[in-house]
Amino acid sequence: MKLFRDLSCEEEFYARQLAALHFPGSRENSGTRNPVFLLQQMREAYSTESLEEAYPPEEGDQFEYGDLCGNYLTFESLDELVKHHLELEKREAEFVPLKDAMEGKGLNGQPVYDALDYVEKYGIDPDDITFRRLDGSWETMSIHFSRKEAARMRQSLDNHIFRPVTTYAISSEPFDRENKEYTALTGLIRKIGEQLLLEDGKNIGWQSGFILSENRVLDEYRNRPDRPFLLANFEAYVPAELSRDGKGAVWQIDVWAEGRIHTSGDKSFPVAKLSVKAYMGNNTPVEFLYPFECDGSGEALRAEKGESGFSGKERLLHYLRFAEKIAVD
Repeated sequence: MKLFRDLSCEEEFYARQLAALHFPGSRENSGTRNPVFLLQQMREAYSTESLEEAYPPEEGDQFEYGDLCGNYLTFESLDELVKHHLELEKREAEFVPLKDAMEGKGLNGQPVYDALDYVEKYGIDPDDITFRRLDGSWETMSIHFSRKEAARMRQSLDNHIFRPVTTYAISSEPFDRENKEYTALTGLIRKIGEQLLLEDGKNIGWQSGFILSENRVLDEYRNRPDRPFLLANFEAYVPAELSRDGKGAVWQIDVWAEGRIHTSGDKSFPVAKLSVKAYMGNNTPVEFLYPFECDGSGEALRAEKGESGFSGKERLLHYLRFAEKIAVD
């Protein structure tokens, strides 16, 4: 197909990544809801609040204060403001941080009920302080198909971020209303990516593996609750051009599970946590989230090749090629 021949390396990469991470039923895809990931920064919009609301503190708080010398200064915390006041008065009064004072650890043993009471005990008139707090509204900095790319953008903007930042996933189909445009376009990109992954799969050499039966998994949960056990293991040779580090190697993929059987009324079902540890050519494991949503028994791993052309273990391996790894305890 001429379209595939005309794709750039970057276009092929992101098409593959979307297909590998956001297949139907994947955790990244929120099941089948095609989320949009927004990288958002809190707006630099402040509202004036009562000083009584200053504890607990929040990032971005500002305290404007007219001091004894007629200076009008801005502090990021009441601790800094009180220290400044004590230095101007040249008082040797004991300084107690607001947090400690609220927990009853200072100020000559006198109780402190709120931030207003705190400054009054140091002889500061609360009316001389204007407390401002970010109003909680957010502005979108960038839009992404995956949480991974939103996180990467956040890292690249570190030197330009001065206020709280969050990654927020929203449904592309709010209130269950069909979003034909977004669904069609992401579906097209995913189909291209899946064709590319299927071509990649021809060069992967599966060697050995096992998956516990559903009954065996349920027995583990029932007889040894909350004890980790190996649910599945696969080995496959991944050539250099398909690996994460550009080196061909045999990957050992272990799927671990721990959980228990929960009973509600006359129904019983597993409540479990599954995780993946992969050895990608060395003895150091790399840990990943289990990609299949709502799959406490490992059913998705047992899936044979369907209409999509992928078996469960193939979906898992392609996911590991692109997924974000997590720290191993």
